[in-house]
Amino acid sequence: MTGASPSATTAARKKIPAEEWWRTEGGFFLLSEAHRADEGPKAAAFLESVLRLPPGSWVLDVGCGWGRVALELAEKGYRVVGLDCSKVLRLGRILAEQRKVDLDLVRGDMRRWSCAPRFDAALLWGMSFGYFSDRQNLEVLRRVGRSLRPGGRVVLDLHHRDWYLAHYLGEHVDLVQGKVAHDEATFDVGSGRLNILSTLADGGGKVLARQWHSFREYTDDEVLARVRSAGLEVASVHAALDPRPRRPRPTDSSWQVVARRPRSGT
Repeated sequence: MTGASPSATTAARKKIPAEEWWRTEGGFFLLSEAHRADEGPKAAAFLESVLRLPPGSWVLDVGCGWGRVALELAEKGYRVVGLDCSKVLRLGRILAEQRKVDLDLVRGDMRRWSCAPRFDAALLWGMSFGYFSDRQNLEVLRRVGRSLRPGGRVVLDLHHRDWYLAHYLGEHVDLVQGKVAHDEATFDVGSGRLNILSTLADGGGKVLARQWHSFREYTDDEVLARVRSAGLEVASVHAALDPRPRRPRPTDSSWQVVARRPRSGT
């Protein structure tokens, strides 16, 4: 299971351009990440602690996938809209019906989708910020900002670049519910992108699925600069889902940025 090249991936076999790898990501995550079901409650608990929104507040989850976080927030009484380009939204609708929660899941491209400024909060969770080119990533952030009411906040959940470059490059193998998950990660210095070929195989070595991922890994300061370039104010910085504000340390694999749409001006 070697050779981290887009030509070896599911995306390439379906004639999807390598830079649009994210079009097939949702289905792969359904196969490979069922063991991470506890991440939704952990994310929701962090968001409640940091945002302190009253029940009934409007929340937009951009890049929501099947609704791992959106479902949890909807169960807590928030009015949640999830946006994603993947067909796995169908699973989210089934789960929302089973859990008897009101959740509006919309299929669309986050680079082009827009709405009136009616949301109290928005999420770019689970590395949903960084899929695209620098120009497109900034446009996504601007669009999300424009979806907020004045004073509304957006939360970005990000890879901590320093940790990933120190600990994640190379090959990694994990057992996931009887399956073998293999990642081969490289970092392209010129583009600042972390490229990962993920392979999921059964216990006998038969390949079940492959997925190419390519994330733009910004430094801490680059992220904060882009937040400000999008017309937002940095409200607080967190790490590893710690609700207490602090900058990420070398031991933190993730960090979170809370930004606010100014109450006047933009």
